[in-house]
Amino acid sequence: MNLPSRHTLTLSKKIGRRPPGSENEAASASYILHSMSELEINVDMETISSWNSDWSALVLICFIALFAYSAYLLNMTISVVLSLFTFFAFLMETFSWGILSRLFPRSTASNIVAKINPSQERRKIVVLSANYDTPKSSFFGRKRVSRFFRPFYFMCFISILIFCGLSIFGAIGKLAKFHKSVLTQVWLCCLPFALLVFLFALILLQTELNKNYTAGANDNASGVAVLLSVLSSLASAPLEFVEVWGVATARAYAGGRGMVSFLRRHRRKLKKSLILNIDHPGRGQLSVVTREGVIFGFRSSRKIIAIVKSISRKSKRLSTGKAKNRVKKSDSMVALARGYNALTIGGFSGGTFPGWRSPDDTFDHLERDNMDKAIRLIVAILDEVDSRA
Repeated sequence: MNLPSRHTLTLSKKIGRRPPGSENEAASASYILHSMSELEINVDMETISSWNSDWSALVLICFIALFAYSAYLLNMTISVVLSLFTFFAFLMETFSWGILSRLFPRSTASNIVAKINPSQERRKIVVLSANYDTPKSSFFGRKRVSRFFRPFYFMCFISILIFCGLSIFGAIGKLAKFHKSVLTQVWLCCLPFALLVFLFALILLQTELNKNYTAGANDNASGVAVLLSVLSSLASAPLEFVEVWGVATARAYAGGRGMVSFLRRHRRKLKKSLILNIDHPGRGQLSVVTREGVIFGFRSSRKIIAIVKSISRKSKRLSTGKAKNRVKKSDSMVALARGYNALTIGGFSGGTFPGWRSPDDTFDHLERDNMDKAIRLIVAILDEVDSRA
């Protein structure tokens, strides 16, 4: 069995589901730490404290928004304050700045960070990242449903924005002494948006109450396997001018808290670095993610995209597709939101990551050739960065 397959087998089958705060999460961190240490490179384990999921906060925001909508007929001031708050909180949670998530219980987890020094002077730092935690399976994780997650999410955001407009209209109307029937009719016109928010909240709530976590073979044992394989290759033949950091992050499904903690801890050293996130590379068409984010999104690093294009022109075997990540807060999105040069490489099918929040995300469904291609592509990117340095 080749190296990436061995790692994915261990993480997704022998260890299995890796829920936050569980023994399996700790066992995964220990396995990754041991695998990196065997390469005789600098390795460190960084402890973080985080909540378990960011969807719980979204559920709470949706219900507060519904309360703001209901309060429209009773107290305009409360309606305005709550609707504006939910709009702001929804945006912040979406872009990985936890607001209401901070109200939920925390537990500890670990980022595992490895560093491979260049053979000569350091002129550039490249960070390779992959998360090792697993999410709960969801209705949105079904094969023909996952592509509708983003439209549903976006419409929920629009609905909350409409609640803000409604409450402001009501406050102005009350001051202007509009007839109560006019205010009521406008409120009733917004009822379909309230029903949509309620339905979205119920689906998210059902996911949060669900006790079934995925095996996480493609999401993201395959990413960790590719990361470990690339580090194994570089350990015996380091680059000349590029220092490579490999980080296996925890709590990606808590809004990328592992990456948030990592960037906060190393922000001075990494401000001018390139961050290459490896996400779901074990299935689908291997692609470069050009845009990240569920609502508006962030444009991926043009520097890395230009490098990938150059590599694709030189070798057809390393040609990749283009995709947009519209379903999850990846480590790359977290970095992009904070002004870093970042990009995700992963497998896509039907506009989404195969296996995302799906119970069929098992080792048996992985495509080994995809992981091998991802390894070759990342090594080629590192070589290109090194030659330009």
